[in-house]
Amino acid sequence: MKEVMGEPGEIFGNIYEFTDDDLKSNRHGIITSGQKAWLESISRGVVKASRRSFPIGVLFALFGACLILALFLQNESTRTVLFSGPAVFIGLAVTVLAVAGLLVWGIFLSERQAESLVNAQLQSVQGKASFHQDYSSNSGITTYHLLIGKTKIPFGDDPGSLFQEGKTYRVHYCQAGPYELIFSYEHIEP
Repeated sequence: MKEVMGEPGEIFGNIYEFTDDDLKSNRHGIITSGQKAWLESISRGVVKASRRSFPIGVLFALFGACLILALFLQNESTRTVLFSGPAVFIGLAVTVLAVAGLLVWGIFLSERQAESLVNAQLQSVQGKASFHQDYSSNSGITTYHLLIGKTKIPFGDDPGSLFQEGKTYRVHYCQAGPYELIFSYEHIEP
């Protein structure tokens, strides 16, 4: 006897709000059009966030360069150093260009991650559920993990509200870069 889990309207960050039809398709190894649209939405968000950080990063680099120039212009001896040659101006320009280059590299990496999300392959795992959590005293963040057999899936919140420890589940998910997203799951009666 199989019991489909998941409450409508209950959304965790890495779990698709699936239907019975989604679950049936996932059992046959197929990602539904709604799940593909969800992956595309997440991938667009990844790229959008990276692109939006570019002008902010460049503005901070320019602001830092202006602060350094202001410090150089404070008194006569530092003004003399500033205008003694092009080295300071070249150094500031190279720093701003390096920051812009790092931001462009970040956009490139986010586009690669987005591409891997869109092309993600469906994986399935079945086994007993158990939970694990890690607390970082440096950041103050607790990371929760759902363990199905030997597969470890990270959660932002405690998965105990969706899964019961010790029960057997079949989980259909994808792993694309740093992302592990659950498409559907079901409780399997022994």
